[in-house]
Amino acid sequence: MLFDHTKGDRLSVPSNTPGYSIRLNGSPNERNGIARSMSVMPGDKIDMQVFGKFIDPNTPHTNQTAWDNLAAFALDVAHAAQTVVIDGVGYTSGTLRVPPYKGVLTDPDGEGNIANANSVEIEGSATNRQAMVNEVNQDNGKGGTGDANNREYGGETSVSGNSFTSAPPGPVSDPTANSEAHIDLSNFEEDTKSDTHSHPSGTKSVNNGDGTTTNGSFRQAPSPTDVGNSGANSNYVFGRGNGTVYIYNNTGVQATIPQKYFVNPKR
Repeated sequence: MLFDHTKGDRLSVPSNTPGYSIRLNGSPNERNGIARSMSVMPGDKIDMQVFGKFIDPNTPHTNQTAWDNLAAFALDVAHAAQTVVIDGVGYTSGTLRVPPYKGVLTDPDGEGNIANANSVEIEGSATNRQAMVNEVNQDNGKGGTGDANNREYGGETSVSGNSFTSAPPGPVSDPTANSEAHIDLSNFEEDTKSDTHSHPSGTKSVNNGDGTTTNGSFRQAPSPTDVGNSGANSNYVFGRGNGTVYIYNNTGVQATIPQKYFVNPKR
């Protein structure tokens, strides 16, 4: 995503004098140019071509006026580079970096770019994603009062081994007594990249004997306890009752995705 903030005087900002749309400033060994950010998934293929024109002052020329105009334009372009913003970072020299994510390779004065600030990265290993789904699918998503559909399943994806490890299933719960079940993931604290657990699909109806019925079901989205116990990393709740995967951290839900597309994203 390219933000055109190039309007302004060549040497000072702000100004009513139009600027110039260019990013390169011609400093030695400069490698950053006009940028575009896009979201990709594993397996995507991107073909790109880049064309550039450079002024060689040693090249013989026959039209001095044209050459002088070209040189003056190149100088204007270099001056204008200070007013260009790429992915949220103002560019004034060849040493500034373009940050892909806020807090990761971020320029000291940068805030990250808008495209990636509104994107959430999911678990990159399809093998791990499948293992997560296999674990939570012990709840078949069909509700009812069976034990399998009234408990939580989950585990941890590790940093060091980059693999998913299952935790013992949580205790069987009664949705008419409490809409939140429980699972203990505390054994994974030291090497955790992300936690995963399900919220049950189980349902239950109780005849109160006075002509009324109490219907119970489990919360599907992350609970305040889930969010409060989460760190900054992305964690996962699989709502087995509604087929939704909730990606969350300690600030709340960051994104949702249908479980049917979690292992193999829809293209």
